[in-house]
Parts: sequence; C-alpha cells; structure tokens
Amino acid sequence: LGYINSFLMIYKNRKKNPVDVIYLYSNTFSDIWFYFFLSRLLNIILIQEKSEYPFVLKNQSFIGKIYAKFYLSTIYKLFDGMVIETQTLIDYFKKLIGKKTKICRIPMTVDIERFENIEKTRQYGEYIAYCGNMQKKDGVDLLINAFASIANKFPDIKLLLIGKCKDELYEEYKSHVKILGLDHQIIFTGKVSSDEVPIYLCNAKALVLASPSSLRSQGSLPCKLGEYLSTSNPVIVTSVGEISVYLKDNYNAFIAEPDNVNSFAYKIDLLLSDKFDNSEIGKQGKIVAEKFFNSENQAASMIEFFKKLKMEKYG
Repeated sequence: LGYINSFLMIYKNRKKNPVDVIYLYSNTFSDIWFYFFLSRLLNIILIQEKSEYPFVLKNQSFIGKIYAKFYLSTIYKLFDGMVIETQTLIDYFKKLIGKKTKICRIPMTVDIERFENIEKTRQYGEYIAYCGNMQKKDGVDLLINAFASIANKFPDIKLLLIGKCKDELYEEYKSHVKILGLDHQIIFTGKVSSDEVPIYLCNAKALVLASPSSLRSQGSLPCKLGEYLSTSNPVIVTSVGEISVYLKDNYNAFIAEPDNVNSFAYKIDLLLSDKFDNSEIGKQGKIVAEKFFNSENQAASMIEFFKKLKMEKYG
C-alpha cells in the first residue's frame, strides 16, 4: 500500500508540483528497487544518503554473507547520486557505485540558531552532560566509569546523562552508580523534548561524548557533535572516525583515546581543573560547527548537487 501511495502521489502531481529528486534513507532491498523503477519511469533523480557502512556487513551467517555480497555488488549501482558524510565512506562506496553515479560529501548538519540566546538556569548546578542514545555501544558505561574516577576531586560537579534508556539497561546503570556511591553526582534525566535539549546543553560546563571504536564509528561522525560544538561550550570527545579532520586536541576540543577510561578521565580532569582557557576552546569549537556543519550552507550545497545531476542526466 505504501508503494502504491508513493507512486500515485508523485504521478498525480507531476504537472503542478513535479518531483525532481527522490532522496532515499532506506537501505531495504525492496524499497530501493521500487524507487529505482519509479525514478526511471518518471525521469526523477534517485539519491541515497549514507552516514554509515552498509548494514549488511553485520551479517555473519553463511546465507547472510551471500546476501551481503549480492546486495553490495548490485544495489549502489542503481543510484544517480549519493550524499555521503565522510571521506572514509566515500572511498569505500566508490568501489561499489556505477560509473555515472556522482558523490556529494555532506558532513552532519546542525541548526546553529537553536543554540543561541538560550536562557541560563541553575536547575542542576554545575554539570557536564551527555545527550543521546543511552546504549553501551555509545560509550555511556565508559562515561560513568571515567567520571567516577575523578568525582571525588570535583564534588560540586555533576554528570547529567540525557536520553531515553531501556528499563533493563537503566536499572543496570543505576545499580552501578549506586555501587560507586555517586547517586548524588550522576543524574539520569530520561528523555527530554527537542525544545529542552538546547537548554540542557548550553547550560553545561562541558559536553562529553565517549564514542567507542567500532565499524560504525570508523566511517561516521557522532551525530551529536555538531549540536555540542554549536553551544560554544568545551567538548570532550574520543578520536574515532574523522574527528581529527575537524578538531584539534586542546585547541577546539579535548580529545581522548577511544575505549580508554583513564584517557577520558584525564581529559575531564584537565577541563575541570582549568588548565586551558575553556571558554576559548568552546569558541573555537563553535567556529568549526559554523564552518563545516551549518545546515544552511550544507542545504545550499545539496541543492546545487541535485541541479547538476538533473542537468547532466536529463538536460
């Protein structure tokens, strides 16, 4: 039914409001083939966005590996263009796309204005904050352990963990925090609304992101990084993927080794001890966001890319 509705919507409006581009996020085999045939039928440019390695690389079974090989050898040749987040991923997908497929590099995007003129609040006192997925694969357990190792030195500083967490994992985190004796310093806020996110981030003393090393992090940029940098607050991140392309340690961010509790704890200690000009580091970080991740600039680049593709394909 979804495919039929998509076809009817595009077909019926082709004269009044013609669709020039189908921009596809889906990786589903059937979705891609459907929109490929639809794009050819109606002379529409077909684009896919990629911010990670193909999901089929996770397949470990014998049948799964056969499917992955077939998927990789066929699916990316169907697109007229691809919008890809990092150079690492571009180098990978270049081997899989068709000869006429064009690539546009667009890093993460952020609406910087969301993080300007934010009201000041002392609801949680002084704190450093993480905002995002609360899974272990996002480094939350490492954040807890790193903060625990320096918490006694900074008893007035809290760690806020902002985001929705599955009940079972939440209980595991809470139990661990209780054993550490840090119930009063490590705060789980739960999920907050998108309107509240800028308030939490902008009022933090620093923002932390302990992305672990993984196939996912090798090719992508942490999705929260742009928002963090937009606040003008200093950021502590791990040196995964292409972080080092945009950020320099102790200049526009504090950069720790991935999967290393001691390294991340050292960076928190360094920041909270005011060994550097944290305000200046935060300002330099925002300059990075404005230069590379500004949503208005990136949107303009994408539109130009779409226009060029349409001109080359259909004149």
